[in-house]
Order: sequence, then structure tokens, then C-alpha cells
Amino acid sequence: MMKLLLQHKWAVTVAVIAAIAIVVSGRFGGRDLAPPAPTSTAPAGAYTVDSLLSVSRAAEAAQNFVRLWALPLPGDTTETWEERLDGLVTHDLGRGLQVTDLGNLPRLGLSKATPPDVRAVSTRSATVVVTLEDGSEIACEVVIYGPGYAVGSFAGIDGD
Repeated sequence: MMKLLLQHKWAVTVAVIAAIAIVVSGRFGGRDLAPPAPTSTAPAGAYTVDSLLSVSRAAEAAQNFVRLWALPLPGDTTETWEERLDGLVTHDLGRGLQVTDLGNLPRLGLSKATPPDVRAVSTRSATVVVTLEDGSEIACEVVIYGPGYAVGSFAGIDGD
């Protein structure tokens, strides 16, 4: 029994020493455990830091869109209102806005007390909620679009 116990302790001791040697040397099976050195070029199709979404720019794009969408200027026609939104929306959303009845817009400014709320973020888009001065909320899906940011879709949020 004593001989078996000593053999067990010996095996544990050898295993611990081997584990320490592996950790200290940083090598296992001839391969370095350190992460690979960064390369100066990204593989084709990979996102680079410059192509990733900026949360602050996405929030700013949503605010700019909602400000102009919700409060047409006096005397605006649908065409002049759309021209001001051009560059703030994707092509598809711009086409959809062509049928907007300006009389159905909220005609409210942005809440000064509530900053935009970024609720979801991916590498290429963000969902940003912008609050109007009456407390109603507009959720905007902001995407990287051309050289900047644009709203691709939006919807009012029910207060239920």
C-alpha cells in the first residue's frame, strides 16, 4: 500500500513539474503559445478599424435625420423637405419618403433633456433611439453608407 502511495505522489510531482516547465517556457509541442504578431495588411474582406462603425457618429446621424424629418420648415413642399434629407438617408429610404404627407409629421423638435440612446451596435450598423420634445421616441437603424452614415429605416416606438 505504501509503495502504491509513493508511486502516485511521484506521478503527481512529475506532472506538476512538467506543467510548470510548459508554462514557464511558453512552448508546447514546439509551437509558441503567444498570439501571432499583427500584420500590417488586413486579409481581403476583413473589417479594418476605419471600416467599423463609430457609435458617436451613428448617434449624430440619427439626430440629424430625426431633427429634419420631424420638423419641416414653414412653406416646405415634399420635394424641398426631401432635398434636406438627402445624404442623411439611404437611397431606398429616400425613395420611400417620396410619398410622405408632410401634414402627418410630428412637427416637434428634439428633446433637450434626453440624448440619443444607442441600443444595439454591430460592426456596420447601430440602432439609435432619438427622443422628441413630447417624449415620443423614434428608433433609427443607422448604417455605414458610402463615405459616411445614413438612416436606412426608422419607426416610432410605442410607449406601452
